[in-house]
Amino acid sequence: MLWNLCEEIKGSNTFFEEINSLAKSILEKKDVIKSLEEINTLSYLLYVQNKFDISLSICEVLKKNAFDGNYDVWSWIESSLALGARILREKGDVGNYQDYIEKIKNTLEIGSEIEQKIKGKAFVRRLKGMLLYDDKINIWKERNDMDMELGFRISQMKELCFIYEMGGSEEFTKEIVNEKFIDNLEEIKKILSSS
Repeated sequence: MLWNLCEEIKGSNTFFEEINSLAKSILEKKDVIKSLEEINTLSYLLYVQNKFDISLSICEVLKKNAFDGNYDVWSWIESSLALGARILREKGDVGNYQDYIEKIKNTLEIGSEIEQKIKGKAFVRRLKGMLLYDDKINIWKERNDMDMELGFRISQMKELCFIYEMGGSEEFTKEIVNEKFIDNLEEIKKILSSS
């Protein structure tokens, strides 16, 4: 299914150039695990271009993977699960939305008691916005380097999506997160439209 989607995207002129390029690269590798970062980014860029159903289809493919303790693999899957949850929430599909959320949260309960405690603390810090890229975005924007700015804005989008879908925090409420998400989304659209 993923390969078919990438073939359709690669052969179409209705997508941003970056989307076509990612689809082509994924097809060249033909390996989901080796292409996880690109697959994840592809799903987010499709969201940016309002191709919600295609984006969700990609999230569905990644949702089939179980957490195996390898965070190098899981971080990309988790990010796609957060996006899938966002799309489902926006569509009003509460049942499937909850499945995505539970799949993310269940990983916090895996491992020893100490591992769970460490993961819980990292999760709380993350919900406070500790992994956001505001400084880096501002640096690259000031330097007029749209490629670097775009890269950090996409990473910012992924993190904001995760924070929102996981409920935000007292300091970083869902309202604040959503406002930042929408502002960042608009900036990404501007950059992609100008390239």
